[in-house]
Amino acid sequence: LRVAKYARLTQGDGTDVINAVKELELEYPVVVKTPRGMSTMDVFICKDEKEAVQHSAEIVRSVGPDGRKTQYALLEEFLGGEEFALNLIASPTTPRGVQVTDIWMYHKIETNGTMVNTYQELVD
Repeated sequence: LRVAKYARLTQGDGTDVINAVKELELEYPVVVKTPRGMSTMDVFICKDEKEAVQHSAEIVRSVGPDGRKTQYALLEEFLGGEEFALNLIASPTTPRGVQVTDIWMYHKIETNGTMVNTYQELVD
């Protein structure tokens, strides 16, 4: 399983995007997202540096859905392909501590720079 390269962005003006992209040797598009979100809220696929700086700055200065200030934004390498979501139960009484209950494949479209889930289907 390939995991995206990532960095935490903390500058309120978004300027740390530039160095992070260089250090991680990323190419655009990149993903900028909030660590306090849910689903695809505040997840942006940025086609260029200007978009990445703008969205990072907005996220760092924002308040999350839980009412707390967001301390940083996440910059991630964009990995194309299908997206899956797993629902699970975590419990000390479950073998290995975790049990997957179901897996869903998302079908998304890009709308105004963010991916929007149009529907999902249960994977057998």
